[in-house]
Amino acid sequence: MKDTHVRLSDEENQKLARLSAKLGLSGNEIIRRLLDNADEVTLKVIDKSTKQNDLILANLKQQNWLLSNLTNNLNQVTHFLNQHQNDLTLDEMKTLATIFNQFYRSVKELRKELIGNGRK
Repeated sequence: MKDTHVRLSDEENQKLARLSAKLGLSGNEIIRRLLDNADEVTLKVIDKSTKQNDLILANLKQQNWLLSNLTNNLNQVTHFLNQHQNDLTLDEMKTLATIFNQFYRSVKELRKELIGNGRK
């Protein structure tokens, strides 16, 4: 048997410690068993799954950024309407109300999509 050292992040080390406590096995034994039962196909599936999760996370971050921008724009329109409500013609108010409603629907749809993906 050869003495080999493996570097783990704090999170990985904590996960290994939890598994060790739960299974009643040493960290070394867990790693040995994983290596004994790992194959190229399984590792490729894990790698593909990780890449898909990274892509989903990046997409959710982009959607969250869009939601933040839409919300900011919605607040600006609301502020403008409140500030200038006596200065606007009926047609201008209708146009701004239409813009406001479009923003509001976009925000609601984006929030619904984000929540539908199990994230806020």
